[in-house]
Parts: sequence; C-alpha cells; structure tokens
Amino acid sequence: MPSETPPLDPEEFAWILEKLDPVLSTGAAVIVGGQALVAYSVAFGLDGGHDTTRDLDLLGDRSVARRCAELLGGRARLATIDDHTPHVGLVLFTDSHGYPRQLDVLHDLFGVTGEHVRESAIEIGHMLVLHPFLALKDKVAQLGVLRADGIVLAQTRLAARATRALSRLILDDESVAPPLRRRGALRLNTRVYELSMSRAGVRVYADFAVDVLDALIDDHPLLPAKTLEIDIPTRRARVTAKRLAYARRVAG
Repeated sequence: MPSETPPLDPEEFAWILEKLDPVLSTGAAVIVGGQALVAYSVAFGLDGGHDTTRDLDLLGDRSVARRCAELLGGRARLATIDDHTPHVGLVLFTDSHGYPRQLDVLHDLFGVTGEHVRESAIEIGHMLVLHPFLALKDKVAQLGVLRADGIVLAQTRLAARATRALSRLILDDESVAPPLRRRGALRLNTRVYELSMSRAGVRVYADFAVDVLDALIDDHPLLPAKTLEIDIPTRRARVTAKRLAYARRVAG
C-alpha cells in the first residue's frame, strides 16, 4: 500500500464496517489483525488502537472475499492452489476519503489455525472478533518470522493489554457465578504464562522488549490469595530465569 495512506481512523473504520455488515453480521467472517485490536480498544477503553493499522484482515473463505469486493466496490484477487500463502485472497478498494486500501482474507494466522480462531472468537457488537489472547499469540509468532516494525510492536503490546482487560471483564461479570469467573480468568492466565515461557515468548522479550506477562491479571480481589501470593510470583520468577538463561546463551 502507498506510504501516504494514513492509519484507519474511527470514522473510516466505522464506514468500512457498515459496508461489510452483510458479511460480518452473519458470522461468515471473523475480524483479525490490526482491526481486531481497534475493536478491543473501543470495547475495553484502551488507548492506541487506531494508530496500529491501515487495512483490514478477515478470516473467511473465497465467497467472503468475493462478497467483500462487491460491498466495497473493489476488486478481489483470489489465491490459487499454487500460491503457498495463508491468504484466501485480497480485496483492493478505495475508502470514503479516496485512499487506496487493502482487505486481506485469510484461512489461518501465524501459529493459530482458522478453526481455533472461529471456535474462540468473541462477539463485540454484532461482529465476531479474534480472541485477544490469540491476537497476542499471532503477533508473537509474527515477530519471530517477519521483520518487526513500530506497528507490529504496538499491535503486540496492545494485544497483551487487551488480554488483561478481557480477564478483568470476566472477573467483573456479576451475571456469572464467582467460581466460573475465577476459572475463566485463571485459565487465561495459564495460557499467558505458557506463551511467556515459550521460545517465541522469551525471544520477543529479549529482542524487542515486548513482555507477554503484561497480559497477566494479578490484582483482582476475586482471585484466590494463593494465586496472588504464591502462584503468580512463582511463575514470574520462572519466566525471569528462562529469559536470563536465554540472554546468557545469546551473549555466548
């Protein structure tokens, strides 16, 4: 995309979502990538979401790509069997301000299968959006493969904050019994810990100062005392030890 194309501001994002409503409202596609982070920033009251993306990514199939092209007045380029890519296709279109934009339709993400994305997607408004932890996992995987830039780093950090915010919302949801709320938040904390202990999680901290543990919730009164006083400090210490061991190996 041309470098002069600006990030998607809230007004432009809303315009695109309105155009795509016939696809998004049916659950045929899941919003992924940077615009999933924009959705979190709005829903969870987080700063910085609209500065992290210029385009839109969806998880869907070829029919989604064709329909999006029709709705946006653009043209679809569909991947062929010879294209070794996670892309189903892409849609080239012009936004309401005349800027060229690109919508990517994917069947998988980095390190996350399309099936997992669909199974764990959360509903924001009437749209399905990539689960924030899977967004974090995806971005951490990207940083291990692709060239990192400021936007990818900002997206990764925002995904961590969104994961923590979702845990807080789970714990604050008084319509759910407290044991179930605790279980949901603790399960998410465990997944964050496991990602932080992975090779990719350790490397993004060493190479880019991105701390996966920022996604951990460790200050909610509904969490058990053992979790706050023993389990979380123990896990943090293990992560720190692994990061130090990695740094020593790299240093030789």
